[in-house]
Amino acid sequence: MSPPENGWENRLAQAIVSMVIPRLYDAHRMPRATSAAVATLRRRTHVDRIVGLVLSDRHEAQWQFLVDLVEEGLDLDDIFLHVMAPTIRQIGVLWEEDRLSFVDVTTKSAHLQQMMRRMASELAVTSQRSTRRLLLAPVPGEQHTFGLFVLAEMFLRAGWATLVEPAATWEELHNDLATQQFDAIGLSVGSERMLEGMAGSVASLRAAALSPDLRVFLGGWAFQATQEPLEGYGADLVETDALAAIAKADMLCPRRDCALSSYQSIPEGLGIDSG
Repeated sequence: MSPPENGWENRLAQAIVSMVIPRLYDAHRMPRATSAAVATLRRRTHVDRIVGLVLSDRHEAQWQFLVDLVEEGLDLDDIFLHVMAPTIRQIGVLWEEDRLSFVDVTTKSAHLQQMMRRMASELAVTSQRSTRRLLLAPVPGEQHTFGLFVLAEMFLRAGWATLVEPAATWEELHNDLATQQFDAIGLSVGSERMLEGMAGSVASLRAAALSPDLRVFLGGWAFQATQEPLEGYGADLVETDALAAIAKADMLCPRRDCALSSYQSIPEGLGIDSG
């Protein structure tokens, strides 16, 4: 379980946002913060808290903090969009500023994604809204994954519950699709040599998927370099520009028409260990 201080620190942050700050405004005869401003401040507090936990590698405390947010009544979409997405972005900023190594960024971002995946399987039953779920991964064998985490954050901001498998095998991707409901899977292909047999791999992913309406998105440098027609891989979308990919993905799977009307809990024993 998480260290005992995690609970009281979280309650203290809540008290500061909900009680102390409004009283300070009154004491100094300042305009009371709007509910939107308070919500923004609360989100920043949540992000700062989990960034600190990520940097200290307190894995169980990270998980318990997210559980606490759910117990407070935060929707899973809000946690993914307003807590996890900015956290992943902040980890990227620390890398850009040379305050974290590439290995640190990859490891910590991967753990955040594992927790998001665990939340989707174990806690998503508490969410009241239908959310599109996207699985992102490099084609097995690719080594460069950091760009996927940036892309994941962009999809999160566009309203997708986005999970990243940074080093999955084909077997593991098949298992993910067979045991969890996903609306779409996106594969990043960085090398032209990885394109050989891609049509068969796409068909295999569709056959393994629990969702009969799985969409398959392909992207990456390989599609900029190849001279082959982009329609020959059996995917629903092939795109190398991130913003264009998100816009087209939204058209392929608008929220109201998603394959999922609710999340399906993964069977016991298949969850991700947070430690």
